[in-house]
Amino acid sequence: MGIDVDSLRLLIETRNRFGPLGDVLQLGRQGLYILESPEVDKWIREADLGSGLAEAIGPFAFADQQLLPRLGATSIVSVDASAYEGADIVHDFNEPIDAVLHGKFDTVIDFGSTEHIFNVAQSWKNLLLLPKVGGRLIACVPANNWFGHGFYQFSAELAFRVLVPDNGYRLHAVYYGALDGSPLDVVEDSGADGVRGEIGLTHRKASLLYIAERIENVVPFNRRWPQQGDYAAAWRNSSSREDQNA
Repeated sequence: MGIDVDSLRLLIETRNRFGPLGDVLQLGRQGLYILESPEVDKWIREADLGSGLAEAIGPFAFADQQLLPRLGATSIVSVDASAYEGADIVHDFNEPIDAVLHGKFDTVIDFGSTEHIFNVAQSWKNLLLLPKVGGRLIACVPANNWFGHGFYQFSAELAFRVLVPDNGYRLHAVYYGALDGSPLDVVEDSGADGVRGEIGLTHRKASLLYIAERIENVVPFNRRWPQQGDYAAAWRNSSSREDQNA
């Protein structure tokens, strides 16, 4: 769990799009894994976070001690399955989150947690219930070439099918990142048009990043379970042909 060069850019983009981070919930305390470079210092200056990385993060081990407040976090709560890093709330995301936390946060951060949680559907449901309407859910999680890092590596297809109005969400951005400071690759939703959005082999580790906004207070997955886009399109087309032939 932590902030690298790609998730740093996602935090800055979220602040630039929506304003200060406000009341923040982070899955695990976010360690700092950003390597110093002229490019990173430039991002920091342009975001008005300091003269460079050293000033933005200070002499601290965790982002909640200086970096997140500089991005406009007014309160920061961390949730983890163990208290070993000083989490504010000890809760296993394999199980339903306490309803008292539903809809309480302006920004919810998953920078490398959900791939370690076996019960994927429950962990996503927990995530989707935490932001306020108008709040944001942002993530940077393993996508490719992270074999053995956690239980899972995630495809953009998961974000496209889960973060939808039926579940109370609107996606604002989906990226793949290479963890090396190179530009983030925008990922478009081709599955909805019946084309599988496969990227295939990547020459280095790749992360999936997304920014989503909660637009309605609904219970996630209450209406239907997500289905992969190209299959859903094929089923729709098949039903349409059957109706025309009836």
